[in-house]
Amino acid sequence: MADATDLRPVHGEQWMIELDGEVLGLLDDPQCEDMFWRSYALHGDLSHDAPLGNDRLWADCRFDFLCMCCGALAPNAFCGGKPPFVRRGRILMRGLLVPAPVTRRRGICAWLRRLRSVEW
Repeated sequence: MADATDLRPVHGEQWMIELDGEVLGLLDDPQCEDMFWRSYALHGDLSHDAPLGNDRLWADCRFDFLCMCCGALAPNAFCGGKPPFVRRGRILMRGLLVPAPVTRRRGICAWLRRLRSVEW
């Protein structure tokens, strides 16, 4: 799991949904539902026999989410609620964040955090 201090939200959010390297759909139109939860409009084949309509795949976190604006993978994304996860063409998600670019200052701060966590 990525360190929460190294993640950031994306503005103008659109996310490609992939399964085993194949693009299956798109998430867009984020709406704040609760403190850390957003619902997204889900575009793609949502029939029960299609991967996006398969609750087991959602529960097992099998999908990858790639940011449309920068191509970065959201390493900690997962859906919320209980089956059926897709309701009225929307899905509840958390963790759609991308790794922040590493700057010299951020790199030094991360190195110091790791150094402090080492038991000497």
